[in-house]
Amino acid sequence: MPGPAPSAPLGGPLRRGVGGFWRPVSWDEAVGGVAADLAAVAEAGGPGALAVYAGRSAGTAASRAVAFGRTLGSGRVFAWREADEAAFASAAQRVLGHPVRLVPDPERAVHVLRIGAAPGHPGPLRSCPDPGCGPRRSLTIAHPRPGEARTRLALRPGSEVFLVLGLAGAILARGWGDAQYLRDHARGGEAAAGALESWTPERCAARCGVPPDDLLAEALRFARAPMAVALTDSAIFRTPAGSLLAWSLLLLHAATANLLRPGGLYAPPPSPGARTPGPLGRRIRSWATRRLPPVQVVGSPLALLGPPSSPRALLAAGGLPTDDYGPAVAPLLDHLDLIVLIGTPVGDPHPRARWILPSAREPGGRPTEDVLGAILEHLLGGGGGPGPGWRLACNEASVLLQGGSRRLRERVLSPRPAPGAQADRARWDVAHADGRLHLDPPPALCDLSDAPSDPALPLDLFAGEPEAAPGSLPSARIHPSSGHADGARVSIVTPSGSFEARIRWDTDLRRDAVEVSPLPRQAGDLDALDSATGEPWRHGVPCHILARPTRNRKRSRP
Repeated sequence: MPGPAPSAPLGGPLRRGVGGFWRPVSWDEAVGGVAADLAAVAEAGGPGALAVYAGRSAGTAASRAVAFGRTLGSGRVFAWREADEAAFASAAQRVLGHPVRLVPDPERAVHVLRIGAAPGHPGPLRSCPDPGCGPRRSLTIAHPRPGEARTRLALRPGSEVFLVLGLAGAILARGWGDAQYLRDHARGGEAAAGALESWTPERCAARCGVPPDDLLAEALRFARAPMAVALTDSAIFRTPAGSLLAWSLLLLHAATANLLRPGGLYAPPPSPGARTPGPLGRRIRSWATRRLPPVQVVGSPLALLGPPSSPRALLAAGGLPTDDYGPAVAPLLDHLDLIVLIGTPVGDPHPRARWILPSAREPGGRPTEDVLGAILEHLLGGGGGPGPGWRLACNEASVLLQGGSRRLRERVLSPRPAPGAQADRARWDVAHADGRLHLDPPPALCDLSDAPSDPALPLDLFAGEPEAAPGSLPSARIHPSSGHADGARVSIVTPSGSFEARIRWDTDLRRDAVEVSPLPRQAGDLDALDSATGEPWRHGVPCHILARPTRNRKRSRP
């Protein structure tokens, strides 16, 4: 039976002792004890028995946590990042062969499709009829509140995957794409087109709540533009189909020859001088070649802690997976023998937690980066602080988070030409052995359903922009036709619970959409996860609004 939870603020490191009670320890004892426990786990089960998790609160220490696991040779390292980065990493692993980070290039695009973003974005996203302001751009906004744009698609929240599948399917079926590009640089295009035959524009448009002709018109605009790109907001990937949405976006850009090229989605080049190291860089690279294992970063907390061989210990910096991804991943923590919490907000520690090392934000704490470095010093048996290998791992880990594991290996180890020797491509970044894009549809496409939601939850909930002056209750913006009075206090029911909000009328919003700002933790479905990224359902969640009963106050006597 675990002992009582530690009180906050901690005041220094804590260790769980006999009977489950926490006792304060010195920093030297904490660092040495954590290193000894991790060494025992690695000796018994190998480096794969140790998992490293950099959570939402890790901040700048995320790269150091990744470097920590990388230096020890663990194949189980995960850094929390925005939902779109995790989804795109999963899709890029399938299409490009490695989780490279792709960057949209609206500056050079002729047509921009903005999905799920708030209207009124400044800069090059606006249509510009003046020839002196650069290329003439057309803009389409797909959002529950389309705003001011030449072309608007009033999309249902959570239906973005159906929009992109409908666009890609229409382009492939009607021959509007770049067939030469697909023949020369991709494989699996025929399989993707066949899998999308059942997802007709009419079917996808019905799920999105837009006219089919508008969806077909946008598909034609995207395909016929010399350069086109789709911009997305991270919130739209927080659905059980988030990774499928990322794959469909890569397919849309590949079908129109806008993938891996400026003006569309492309891989940014490495920083200048990264491939010309000096004498010190060559010595560090030689050390890295001998000592550092291959980079392996998993794509989801499920892959971090799940089968086929579960780890025995978890070092968590900046939060546990349950803090960032909900209680659905909690059973995976129960199989661990040891959990080390570094810079992690502590409420009720997990029963498997043995060490708590506070961050510099708490009294008696230290920077998480310094704590990780001190533990690594004990593990590697060095003196006088971590050596150049640790600093190299820390610097290159930040590149890993931004640019993908293959580019990191190219920078640390000897550079090599891109697979397939595609000399005619401006920047070809494909790691498959054949040097081609793999567009074969993922299994998640077979499980996708457009069945209507529960009639008891007829509305779709999504997160809004942060308010300039937030009140005590979150604001729930709905169309006046909902029947709720402006300013009324209501309860919003979702699959993961209910919360109170204040009604705000918005005539530009879809009638079946509810925009809440800020979105509370219980607003969503934390049991419905994306199988590839582990993201819970937090966008387009079915909900219902209940009016709070009015209390009759008795008039006091004079």
